[in-house]
Amino acid sequence: MPDDWVTLPGLFDDASMDELCHDLDAAAVAHEGASMPLKSDPTGPHAWRVRVAATQAGEAARVLGRFFDVEDPETAQPFRGDCPACGDPVEGAWTCPHCELSFASNVKPDDPLVLFLREHGGFVDPEDRATEEP
Repeated sequence: MPDDWVTLPGLFDDASMDELCHDLDAAAVAHEGASMPLKSDPTGPHAWRVRVAATQAGEAARVLGRFFDVEDPETAQPFRGDCPACGDPVEGAWTCPHCELSFASNVKPDDPLVLFLREHGGFVDPEDRATEEP
């Protein structure tokens, strides 16, 4: 039944599909993928669509949020800490004042990924980023 599955936003290439499926498996999220050719040549490159069990949409959203490392653009805060590019301290800025690395997200608030993550509680908490190991 269609109600038993939720389609994740976006299309995934083979490498991303392998990584995402690994992450979904690790989180014990039931999922399945369907491939489609990117061009009219069925032997050429493919893109993947992924769907997950509807009862696990929240956990799948958390996996997807970590996978893309995206925070909600509506609640994003300026960066504080050592710049990952140059190592200089940054105190609440969208751009590193030393090397000009941008910390602003290029994800729009109405992006289907953002809408999915917001609906299912999948955003990465900025506080968790500081404690994650590289």
